[in-house]
Amino acid sequence: MIGFWNNAEELPHEIAVIESDSGKMCTRGELASRTHQLVHMLRERGVTSTNVIAVVMENRTEFIEIFLAAMQAGLYFTRIRYGISPRINRKTDPKV
Repeated sequence: MIGFWNNAEELPHEIAVIESDSGKMCTRGELASRTHQLVHMLRERGVTSTNVIAVVMENRTEFIEIFLAAMQAGLYFTRIRYGISPRINRKTDPKV
């Protein structure tokens, strides 16, 4: 993770993420800034290194921000795959 922070500091205007479906781009500096903001918000709300963050989300820039914030804050992070069951698919099943 140190490599990302060093790269974000040295090359803040370089593109870090491009979302394939929307084309939305995020620079390394923007990603680092939003990650730091999220870490501070979590700490203000009492989240500590003994806590776990579980995320259910499609692949988006915000997912990377949450992951990086969890790593920076020393939190346990787990991803819950979105729509993995053929019986339960949030995109096609109106009951979910």
